[in-house]
Amino acid sequence: RPRIMPPWPVTLWSGCYMANRNAKFGAQRERQVVDWYRDRDWIVTRTPASRGTMDLIACKDGNIDFVQVKGTVAGPYAWFPPHEREKLRAEGVQAGARVRLAWWPSRAKLRFIEADEWP
Repeated sequence: RPRIMPPWPVTLWSGCYMANRNAKFGAQRERQVVDWYRDRDWIVTRTPASRGTMDLIACKDGNIDFVQVKGTVAGPYAWFPPHEREKLRAEGVQAGARVRLAWWPSRAKLRFIEADEWP
């Protein structure tokens, strides 16, 4: 018999589907970082559900930013493992883009962390 999936983002855990509030919060943060860039006259697009290395691509005056957005209070690298950081760095070099992590946990301010500052 087919499983009926709820219309919101879910995570499989212990055989049960549970609503994933973190996914909703993450998408909200991505949109807020898009707004931050657009307020500064950048052209920016999200790459939702792409499973790629970056969440946003922003362009202005010949400059390109590849941005990974994280909103976890556990720290900027808690859900951004080393192999993903290295892949994003490599893609940035290949494209000639600046690579940044936009870390914006709840009840805190947006902070950009440049790739050369990452562990």
